[in-house]
Amino acid sequence: IRASFLDPTKHIYATATAVKQGDHKAFMDEFKVSDKTIYDAEEFFKYIDSNGWGTIRDNLVAEIDGLENDEFLDPVLGNNGTELINIVQKDLLFGLFQKVEFELVPIEVYVEAPFKGMEITIHEHTVETDEEGSQSLGQYLPGVYEWSYTYQGEWAALKNSGELQIESYGSNQMRADLDWDMASLNLSSEIDDAIVYVDGTSTEKTVSELETIYPLPNDETIEIYAIAKDKAGKELKSNIVTSDSGYAYFTFESMQEQYLEKLDSIEFGLADLTYSYWSDDEEDMLEAEEETYKRWDDALNEIYGVLEEQLSGDERENLKA
Repeated sequence: IRASFLDPTKHIYATATAVKQGDHKAFMDEFKVSDKTIYDAEEFFKYIDSNGWGTIRDNLVAEIDGLENDEFLDPVLGNNGTELINIVQKDLLFGLFQKVEFELVPIEVYVEAPFKGMEITIHEHTVETDEEGSQSLGQYLPGVYEWSYTYQGEWAALKNSGELQIESYGSNQMRADLDWDMASLNLSSEIDDAIVYVDGTSTEKTVSELETIYPLPNDETIEIYAIAKDKAGKELKSNIVTSDSGYAYFTFESMQEQYLEKLDSIEFGLADLTYSYWSDDEEDMLEAEEETYKRWDDALNEIYGVLEEQLSGDERENLKA
């Protein structure tokens, strides 16, 4: 005969009371969770509350009733057909009494990782992928969890984060479809042997050798360009593209041509000050003149800095004079 304090229905009544009162801590106190299971008590409680605790409770009662007839105990299933609760019997006092425990069944979460060495975190549990492909991220109770990843790629550091709904259908396994938010950049150039630079650092490879750069952040944080040499051996820098461009075609022009274009753009850009010059207000005219001077001065200082790097000592002195 079971003693009343070992009666499993007491646990069921306690869970019902906890659900009614919205007390997730009291609810979790009625269950056993393995040490390997990762969970957030409040999130799991929300999941249970929104997925028909009444039906789950009734199934628990039906399984407990089967104890009287020594029937085989099946796991209690959730609404999605996954195992949710195991009913475990334990003998006490050499089998004179039986204690019944409700053990929560976790979901094994895995991911298809694109690279080895990625650090993936779900609810403060971090896994470093030891290979490319299928990778277990651990066992979790259902709920909504924060996730993030970091990866030091060959060309740049990558990261992303978001929310993951952990639940499964028909089995206690789930593939997490995480958004890696990685970009690929296809390369082409009018000079195939130009060296590609990523964020100011040489890849030491030509455009034709690389053809594609992957992975890159899917944003504008990384700049990619190429450097070639003209017949005189002077370096020519290409146009700049960002990591989210998808495709890059590098073109080259001399430094002189680049700065002539820049000075022309300044000349055309002064049109926005015309109204101030026509103003009868002397202060407006002075401000326009100061802005004009600043734009030309900034451009000439930039050119002067480039020339100082390229000229010999005597040439620099002549330029200064």
